[in-house]
Amino acid sequence: MKRDKDRDREKTKAVAIRGIKLLALAGSLTLLVALTACSSSSGGNIFAVIISAIMSLIGLLIGLAVLFFIGRFALSKFGGGSKMVGGFNLRGRTQAEKDVIKYFVYGRGCLQNLFRISDARFDSILKERVGQYNIFQMALSKLGLDVDQVSEINPVFTDGWALDSVLFKIGDDFVFRTSHYQMSCLLFSSDQVYLYSLTFSLLDKDIKEHTEEYFYRDVTSVTTNYNVENLQHTTGCLGMDIRWIEFPRYSFMLAVPGDSFVCVMRPENESQIQAMTAKLREKKQLA
Repeated sequence: MKRDKDRDREKTKAVAIRGIKLLALAGSLTLLVALTACSSSSGGNIFAVIISAIMSLIGLLIGLAVLFFIGRFALSKFGGGSKMVGGFNLRGRTQAEKDVIKYFVYGRGCLQNLFRISDARFDSILKERVGQYNIFQMALSKLGLDVDQVSEINPVFTDGWALDSVLFKIGDDFVFRTSHYQMSCLLFSSDQVYLYSLTFSLLDKDIKEHTEEYFYRDVTSVTTNYNVENLQHTTGCLGMDIRWIEFPRYSFMLAVPGDSFVCVMRPENESQIQAMTAKLREKKQLA
């Protein structure tokens, strides 16, 4: 799958390079024709020749750019199920999934912004997907538990951008977003802690579930991790102004001898994690 996507990206890059070469050739020919025409009609006035040639070239470039993006827009809307965007096949995907792919694939710039959804639209898609999952009930079902069995401590819920996401981007609002999202639930019985995580893709319908269960006496540590990543952010009408932005990523790890459970979290989850750690320490002492 990854090899296919890399190959598609290389094909897209090759097509783009050919397009740039053709555009350069067309511009050169237009400039030559304009210089010849203007020199014969302007009586040898070099400034008039140069200005006319530049205006002709600009007109050509604008016309080609408009035709190019109108063509891309038409293909994206009416081009059929085999349309490829950035190495991703749009066949069989929902409109929301197509929009998410375009959000990550298309860069920034006055023209590309016409084909990329807004940050607010992306957030609404994420909110809708999150609302489809009752993480508490899914955890109970996957672990084969009843509510009465895990009422020792209030459940702990965490969520955030998945650490192994395929695509990521900093939005126009300077908020970091990725293509995959993770939701986790920790449940507590009288002698065990149960862990459940759900990671879902916004690019398709793929979901991954993971469960663990540990006895309190076996838990050796609960730690929170904070890492800062430097990510490139482009701005400007041409999408060429580059800025580097620091983005913090949070996660926590519950460890037992020979194993551990890691999931993402947000700063708002910190108080829950601290309360859970205190309870686990208390339970471990009683075990």
